Amino acid sequence: EKVGYAEAVFGLAQLVTALPVGYLSDKIISRRRCANLGAVLLAFQTAATIVVLLVPMDAKLRYYGYTICMAVQGLCSGILNGPVQALLADETPDGKRSSVYTLLFVAYLFPSIL
Repeated sequence: EKVGYAEAVFGLAQLVTALPVGYLSDKIISRRRCANLGAVLLAFQTAATIVVLLVPMDAKLRYYGYTICMAVQGLCSGILNGPVQALLADETPDGKRSSVYTLLFVAYLFPSIL
């Protein structure tokens, strides 16, 4: 049950950031800058998650720390996904996008079958 709440926080954070960041990356800030910002935040989030998982602490504190890490990961996902996919579309020649996106989604799904 508690894991579901942490996952919900991830989803809500992604939902809240995806549309505004998509607009910003299209109209105000470049897609590349948004993607770079998301990548930097993701690096910090990954380090924080490692700390939360490896440093000895009370289980309740670990849960709250993990939930915060999931929220930040949702923010990172909302910041990264749209601009990166837009950059991919921009760089892909006409007529090749369906093949490229098929490979992309196969790459997304492949780890789940391992």
